[in-house]
Amino acid sequence: ADMDLSKAFESIKKWTLGERLHFCRKIATAIHFLHKNDLVHSAIRPSNIVRNKKDLLKYIMFLFLLKVN
Repeated sequence: ADMDLSKAFESIKKWTLGERLHFCRKIATAIHFLHKNDLVHSAIRPSNIVRNKKDLLKYIMFLFLLKVN
């Protein structure tokens, strides 16, 4: 089952430095993708991102996604 990151953060103390860096890189890559496509999000927070068992991050809240030109 997918777990939103606000719950995943409860176990962050168990993550290795490599796991933490990997996670940060994934989030930064996702935000870069949005910006590269002229999209801005005003509510990026852990509860809007889920992580599945395959370590795939999914953004689940698109209501605050804006296209800018």
